[in-house]
Amino acid sequence: MKIAIIANCQTQAISNYMRIISGCSEIVNVPAHLLGTEQYNKALTNLKEIVNDENAVIFTFNLGERFGEISTLKLKAVAKAKVFTITNLFFSGFHPDITYLGSMGKRILSPLGDYHSKIVLNSFISGFSVEETIALFNEKTYKDLGFFEEFNKSKCELLARDKSSDIQFGEEFLQLVLSKPSLYTMNHPTPEVLYKFTCRLCEYAGIAYSEFPSAFFTNYLSTAAWWPVYKEIAEYHEANIVLPMVFKQPDSRGGNVLSLTQFIERSFTRYKEIGFETIKEAFVTSG
Repeated sequence: MKIAIIANCQTQAISNYMRIISGCSEIVNVPAHLLGTEQYNKALTNLKEIVNDENAVIFTFNLGERFGEISTLKLKAVAKAKVFTITNLFFSGFHPDITYLGSMGKRILSPLGDYHSKIVLNSFISGFSVEETIALFNEKTYKDLGFFEEFNKSKCELLARDKSSDIQFGEEFLQLVLSKPSLYTMNHPTPEVLYKFTCRLCEYAGIAYSEFPSAFFTNYLSTAAWWPVYKEIAEYHEANIVLPMVFKQPDSRGGNVLSLTQFIERSFTRYKEIGFETIKEAFVTSG
């Protein structure tokens, strides 16, 4: 059997886990978030063979028309392979402070790569000092910025995506993220989450698989940034999550663990290098 996984940054881990638990060596992972890149185009070439194989299985996010030949409607219309839609495991309820600056492929980078703090950005634009910014990381600020409300908003969006997918995993995903630390950031789940998700895909598609302890699996997403779940947010939602208030850089950017003070200082330095007006415009545009 041949299998294809069409997803975002999670696709590499899902494909690897699928290979291990199913024993299938012919798995193509298509990184939809890298649309137009050399890596994406190479994967697309490999996908075409699977699309025309009536014994193959394709798992894909629900993708719109801008994705061209891998848009879900088009793929389901032409594929001889079985095509099942799956849920994008994105949940910002525990990381409402994270934002991006710039569009995909044109991101302005922070000391943590693509991820920026809304609080730190707003402080920089407002001319606050590092000390004043540190003081803003408190319950009142989180309430004023609507951080506590992000949980239900993101939950509803997740379950809506889940409902429109052939394979549901949203409720189990939410149970996991409430019961233990299960997200490095809002879109980077831990191995346990992705392992259980992969098992669900196999079960639905009728693919025989072997079970392993989730701790056996590696996850390249762990080499990217780690963002803490702020204590007040975890407590507000009665989540069983206790993490140190530190920020881990992506390994590609040094992999250093930064205290809140260090993260703010390095962010301010970075923003000054880029320029006040550029940062302000990008932040306003990001909403």
